[in-house]
Amino acid sequence: METDKKAGAIGKLQMLLEEKAGAINNSAMAVKIKDLKEQLIEKNSIIEEISARLGDLQGMYSNEKDAGTRKSLLSEINSVRAELTDINNAKANIKNTILDNLNLFKNLNTVAADYSQSITVQKGDLLNRIEEEMKFVSDSREGIEEIQKAYNQSLSNMKDIIGEDNSGSIIRSLESNIVSCLNAIEKAGESEGSFLSALDSFQPQEINYTFNKSGPASSEDEDNRDKVLQVLQKAFKSKGEMKTIDHSLLTQLPSKKRMLQEENSDWDILDFNTTNGAEKELQYIGEKESGFEQIKLNIAEDLFVNEYIMGIFRHDVPLLKGETDSEAYNLRSEDKYQRNGFFSCYEVEYIINGNKDEAVNSMLITSEILAVRLAANVIHIYTDPSKMNRVTALAAALSSWSAGLSTPLIQTMLVFSWAMFESLYDQEQLSQGEKIALYKNGDQWKTDISGAINNKKTAEANNNPLLLSYQDYLRIFLLLTDKEKKLARTQDLIQLNVAMSLQGFSIEDTHVALAADTTVSMKNLFLSIPAFSLEQRRNISRTDINEGMLLSY
Repeated sequence: METDKKAGAIGKLQMLLEEKAGAINNSAMAVKIKDLKEQLIEKNSIIEEISARLGDLQGMYSNEKDAGTRKSLLSEINSVRAELTDINNAKANIKNTILDNLNLFKNLNTVAADYSQSITVQKGDLLNRIEEEMKFVSDSREGIEEIQKAYNQSLSNMKDIIGEDNSGSIIRSLESNIVSCLNAIEKAGESEGSFLSALDSFQPQEINYTFNKSGPASSEDEDNRDKVLQVLQKAFKSKGEMKTIDHSLLTQLPSKKRMLQEENSDWDILDFNTTNGAEKELQYIGEKESGFEQIKLNIAEDLFVNEYIMGIFRHDVPLLKGETDSEAYNLRSEDKYQRNGFFSCYEVEYIINGNKDEAVNSMLITSEILAVRLAANVIHIYTDPSKMNRVTALAAALSSWSAGLSTPLIQTMLVFSWAMFESLYDQEQLSQGEKIALYKNGDQWKTDISGAINNKKTAEANNNPLLLSYQDYLRIFLLLTDKEKKLARTQDLIQLNVAMSLQGFSIEDTHVALAADTTVSMKNLFLSIPAFSLEQRRNISRTDINEGMLLSY
């Protein structure tokens, strides 16, 4: 996705450079400047004629003695002077128009040169990245062969498209046009002859910019990207009334006193509607995956703690499809959903994410499940040729008449949009107590590229280890939650829940104790020697040991 984004950014610049190159070539600036220069020369001729006539009139006025004639000459002189002023103003306007056109043309070429330089630099960066990515894939000893093959093909196509761009070779022509404009503008402040000479030599070069441009294409499918946010907003709606821990309680919680931070504090639903959001979710999965390395050594202890949490505390899906009410009971065989508690429901979700707002913890778990489902469903699409053919055709249709480098990003966004539709369906099923295969086959796939859901029923084997429930995802996230945070947030909940019936309760003021009164009976040794009679051996064959113990902290 990062590679596609870089290619898409170049594609946008290519379209902008094409627009500027077209404006430069269609400006007919050489013709305009030539026409304006001729108008300027014509005005100079007229000014010379009027100036000569004005000189004659002024000579006649100086030599004339008759007052009436002098008055008539003076009136004519004033009229000629006004005419000369008008012509000079017209000449100045022409000169300003020339300068305006030169500045406009210079700016067009400057912007185009900036685009061209940027494209050239970014092309180099992208080619380097492509080479690194292709080497990474070729050196990889693990991975899904279909995805690696598709990725290599995509990168190879991208390299070919980059090679068709000639932005580097047109920079010299653009810079030549800029220099011609600057030279003529500079001469405008000098003599008239220098300015006209500079205009004579103004011969701008045509900009022949070429790049790979998508041609017309068609697809029967429709763009699904804008629909995703609407469905997402529905998925993230709060369920009923949610509780929030107010500040006075929050500051007294064990996790806050230890300065432990909550998870995903910058989470935003709008992230899901952008490529940045998709990247963010994949990065989240990558970071969580690396967390497994840290828990391998203490997996047994973590599992015991996690099962205690799952057995004692409430969460969004108490029962899976087909389960009886008793399977939602806590470790004391009591219905934990009937007990009094601070949060309305989302206690395990709080332990995983630690937000003071119950609604946010609910939405965070939803987003985390969606992140896992998104990654798995993206893999499915990339490994399904029929789905990829539809995505490729739709991407080509949506990118018609745009830069070829824009197509890979559109294709990737369509893949993620489709995968998100499927993930949202999965999340809804999980919230209803269903189990969903971690990696789906074609028969298990439920959505179309448009987001429509098919009602085809598929048989699922409940003993399939890759079928995961909402509760399984909670267990996964608990394993990946920092142990110190997990235990501290568990203490938070104990303190909040006990304080509902015991005001002012603080876990800091409590003690844990284990008392044991033990009697051990053991068989006596050495009683078989002849010194002891049978009766004696029968009476003292065992010894009882009593021990009392109290451990506390």
